[in-house]
Amino acid sequence: LTVVSASATTSKSSKRRHLRKLGLAATPPAPPPEASVPATASASAADKPSRTIRRRALKQRAAQAKRAAAEKPKPKPKPRRAESSRSGSLPVLHEDQHVIAVDKPAGMLSHASEGDSSASLVDALAGRQVVAGHSPLSEEMLMPRLAPTGEPDSHIPRCVVHRLDRGTSGALLLAKTPQAEAALGAAFRSRTTAKRYIALLSGRPNPPRPVGGASARERPEAEGGGIAVEAPLGRDAARPGRSVVDAAGGKPASSVFRLHAYCAERRVALVSVDLLTGRLHQIRAHAAFLAAPVAADDAYDEAGGPAFR
Repeated sequence: LTVVSASATTSKSSKRRHLRKLGLAATPPAPPPEASVPATASASAADKPSRTIRRRALKQRAAQAKRAAAEKPKPKPKPRRAESSRSGSLPVLHEDQHVIAVDKPAGMLSHASEGDSSASLVDALAGRQVVAGHSPLSEEMLMPRLAPTGEPDSHIPRCVVHRLDRGTSGALLLAKTPQAEAALGAAFRSRTTAKRYIALLSGRPNPPRPVGGASARERPEAEGGGIAVEAPLGRDAARPGRSVVDAAGGKPASSVFRLHAYCAERRVALVSVDLLTGRLHQIRAHAAFLAAPVAADDAYDEAGGPAFR
């Protein structure tokens, strides 16, 4: 077997030499051609995994940034300072060691409230006009008023013993000491203070017919004249933030309106109003009760009076 195998091997090699001499040597079969792929297709296929990875990484980074922004505590909005907080621009009518009387401009809150960071008169106190008796207001009097339990019962600073609506201008009295806070609070509660306002009304005020426990009557000159309004006020459920005459469940509210001038052509009345109580929007609600709302009062002048401010 070994000889045959060697002979066969020798025979095959001799044949190949013989064929080469004759120029008939067989060329080895070429390998099967590979499928031709365009260069661009190859590059695209090669880039596909890397593009997917890049997109995934970008999405992950965006998600991380979004989570970080959500977790980062948002800074509390700082109350805006009123224009009148500039030095000397808030007029002071009187000041001593116990009280300050300032001239509040229209459009300014008496004090800031929860959810409203608008500039307030309390914010402007630091830049008030300097007069005789001027002295800094202590941090103690800027803290919220305390209930008998010792806990804050409101957002009203202790220095504020009475308030004026945002759209109302006039004298506002502030307490600088705890003693003044207590004395002024007692005076307002006992109605030993006099509060008088001047207003323009849309229409001539007239006493309406009594409605339940709400009434208005012309006072004789012996009583000082004017129209005495006794109309309890409650919160308007249909219009939040407003007051309405509520004879059944409202709090007692008393006002006296005195007519000083009336223009029939424009239907505008000039009146003074004495408040004997201090309810939310008392003058505005009582004026509407007299069918003569405060002129240009969008909240209570439903008929729309003269277009002026």
